[in-house]
Formats: sequence, C-alpha cells, structure tokens
Amino acid sequence: MEKHHIEHKARGGNNTDKNLEVLHLHCHDKRHDPGKSLQAKAAVLN
Repeated sequence: MEKHHIEHKARGGNNTDKNLEVLHLHCHDKRHDPGKSLQAKAAVLN
C-alpha cells in the first residue's frame, strides 16, 4: 500500500489526511499514468 497525494506536493499539496489516500501499488501506478496499462496490453498483443 502507498500514500497518494490528491493534490500533488509539486502543485502545492500537503501531507494532511484530507489530501492523502491509500492505494495499492498497482493502482497508484495507474493513477499517475492512466494510459500505461492500455499501452502495456497493446505491446503484448503486437
């Protein structure tokens, strides 16, 4: 499990509970790159 900043720290977000959510590692990766899983599937099919 990983902490995810709803408002990214680079964009002024903070570490308060209101700005954090806990995500599974895979879900956290998808949150940062939603197209990644589709690209990976396409690469496997080709």
